[in-house]
Amino acid sequence: VLARQRTRWQRGALECFFRHRAMLFNPRYGRVGFLGFGHILIADVLGPVAEVLGYILIPAFWLLGILSAEYLLAFTSLIFTYGVCVSVCSLILEEAELQRFPRARDLAVLTAVAVIENFGYRQLNNFWRLKGWWQFLRADQNWGEMTRTGLSGAKK
Repeated sequence: VLARQRTRWQRGALECFFRHRAMLFNPRYGRVGFLGFGHILIADVLGPVAEVLGYILIPAFWLLGILSAEYLLAFTSLIFTYGVCVSVCSLILEEAELQRFPRARDLAVLTAVAVIENFGYRQLNNFWRLKGWWQFLRADQNWGEMTRTGLSGAKK
């Protein structure tokens, strides 16, 4: 269910971006056109493709002898460190602004999850986003079965 949801979200983000692509870097739309759509271009349109290509090409280049082991380790360390920093800094900014979690234990758990998500879940999520790209390119509009449960746990 989560995979289908994330795939739909990616497809929806791409549909929205390409429907309104005239806003991208258009001075008429101010900061929204430049910063907002620029961010969407990098994070949602190009991001999943570039990241998955990196997951595939960097180890392949190492196996083919094109990259040294030192570069492979440095690149891998940099990527995971960057991901952890983005996740943890996002949590810090949100908590500084919204102050949703008064208990230190809750923040500690969220911080641990922000670190752990970069080692497996992020890669899986990018695979789902790439699948959303594929569905977008094929104009696949199928939503699939959406199983939902309420607070009581009963299916709706």
